[in-house]
Amino acid sequence: MSIQRHLPAGIALVAIGLGLTGCASPGLPKAPSLNLPKTANDLTAQRRGSSVHLQWTTPERNTDGLLLIPPASRKKYLAPTAEICRTETPNAIACAVTGRITTHPGAAESFDDVLPPALQAGPVRALQYRVRLLNAAGRSAPAATVLAPAGQAPPPTAGLRVRAVRQGAELAWNPVGDSVSGETVHILRSSADAPVVVKTAKKKSKIYKGPSSSQPEASQLRLEASPDPGGAVDPSIISGEKYIYTVARERSVTLAGHAYTVSSDLSTVTSSALTDTFAPRAPTGLDSIATPKSDESKVSIDLSWEPNAETDLAGYLVYRKDSVSGITAKLTPQIQPGTAFHDEVLLAGRKYIYWVTAIDRSGNESPRSSSTEETLP
Repeated sequence: MSIQRHLPAGIALVAIGLGLTGCASPGLPKAPSLNLPKTANDLTAQRRGSSVHLQWTTPERNTDGLLLIPPASRKKYLAPTAEICRTETPNAIACAVTGRITTHPGAAESFDDVLPPALQAGPVRALQYRVRLLNAAGRSAPAATVLAPAGQAPPPTAGLRVRAVRQGAELAWNPVGDSVSGETVHILRSSADAPVVVKTAKKKSKIYKGPSSSQPEASQLRLEASPDPGGAVDPSIISGEKYIYTVARERSVTLAGHAYTVSSDLSTVTSSALTDTFAPRAPTGLDSIATPKSDESKVSIDLSWEPNAETDLAGYLVYRKDSVSGITAKLTPQIQPGTAFHDEVLLAGRKYIYWVTAIDRSGNESPRSSSTEETLP
């Protein structure tokens, strides 16, 4: 039995009216999300010899600000597909699709587009690339666009080789006689001991084993390539280490008022363990001065010489020969870092002959310096 049957008609109407006015209006329902991945706003392109290397980061959210991978449906989620197209007419509607790859939200992505022979030849001109991130229904937000140079690229560094020399690691290649003014040679050095990933019993745990802590960081060098130098020396290597050298010729061009780089195909060489077997040069400028015995000091001989210029120099060793006994002694059991030495373990009436050698960090010892001598009274 309803309550209204026990209430007068007027009161029942008031109750109904109050019930209606106490409920909030739900408003218009929201449109369902189209789940369109956001546009990749960091798209870049680099011309490398016969291809164009594209890079971008796939956004983690869609155009509605929602995560592309909802936490509750990760296993059912279909990752966005990147559709790459290329056109020789920037801003044209028609665009030839050159590839599609599966992407991963939040991840760095890349794609290499190998150019047809016609686009690898002739004068430098602009290509436009578009990258669309498609959802499972094949729909996307506006495409990301970037320009890249077509036309002839610089030739690669052929015959690349590496060997140890006194100054470090010497790179050499076959020089090109018709290099273009303004070209440079870009050299990148990295460790040949790449990190190794080892999986533990726990699926999500990983242990990273990398090169030794003594390994220098990756380094870069740019040389003028007109005329082509045909080689370069890396002076900062560590003896016994292996290195990977990647070399490319580069040329700067301008497209639509912006500077771009056209690079040759990369040339790579891996060195063997570069062992330093080259001794430093002999020290120069060795001089001596004798100080006779006095009430304040013993008889002594002071030595000085010019510093060596080697970057891997560890120090010096000092030798002395007694002209009477004929005995030669190394006066510095440990390497002497400075360029001076004080000797006071001497006998009067003797002639002493001195010379100095240089030692590098690999333990290589130089030839002896020119000698100097002093005769004590």
